[in-house]
Amino acid sequence: MSEGQLLTLLAGALAVASSVIAIGIWVGRVSTRADSANRRSHQLAEKLAAFQIEVARDYAPKAQLTDMKADIMAAIHALGERIDRLFQPRV
Repeated sequence: MSEGQLLTLLAGALAVASSVIAIGIWVGRVSTRADSANRRSHQLAEKLAAFQIEVARDYAPKAQLTDMKADIMAAIHALGERIDRLFQPRV
């Protein structure tokens, strides 16, 4: 094998080795980013679950709010009638 062929072979081997190292570094970075994204995904899922529990605990259905409003309005009306009776002339 001539010196030129040996240099060509060495250059090719160096190029292959550099490519393998570059691919390894790239895979490592992608893996790190994937792990980070996975952790973030789990954190968001936990926050969403906590929010869903909070909403389920504190949510008042529209029908319940309508009933409460009707009760409050009836109480205000009754109070108004009682106040009106206080100021009616007594016979």
